[in-house]
Amino acid sequence: MRKRIIYGILKTYKGIFTKKHIGNVHILIIEMEKSFWVLNLIGQLKNGNQIAQLLLRAPSQYVSEFIDGYEKTENFMLIEEIFCNISNESISKLKILLKKKGKHINSHLTVSHSLEYSKGNINMYEITGKFKLVMDDRIVDNPVQSRMMALKKQTIVKPLLSKFLSVLKR
Repeated sequence: MRKRIIYGILKTYKGIFTKKHIGNVHILIIEMEKSFWVLNLIGQLKNGNQIAQLLLRAPSQYVSEFIDGYEKTENFMLIEEIFCNISNESISKLKILLKKKGKHINSHLTVSHSLEYSKGNINMYEITGKFKLVMDDRIVDNPVQSRMMALKKQTIVKPLLSKFLSVLKR
């Protein structure tokens, strides 16, 4: 099984006859040996790290179906795909060692669960590493602001996640 990290953008539009762009959702897909994670990048913390929401954790055998489902919408742009080595330091912490630096992901990453920003069913992760993302640098000041931004972006992605999960149940 390949280990890779994928950075993509899901563009969202509103309207039946004339499509109006309402925003982008920046997605980070981390494919490991047994599972894959889909993270919704929320913004940048004051310390320079990224904060992201865990949208999905599923068996790795379904990762290609998940990506194909996104690409069929014609709103998903795969920005970067980098092969890497991934080690679990603990249940809630991943260490991602890139085999080659990318254009947007410039260094090794550490993904760790953030208890300060997580609440209820919103699991937030802090990502340490160097990024040059295709997004405005939204500085997240506090946990409440990050959860509000996560819920807003989660509603945009929810129809695609629901469609994928219904395919898994068949």
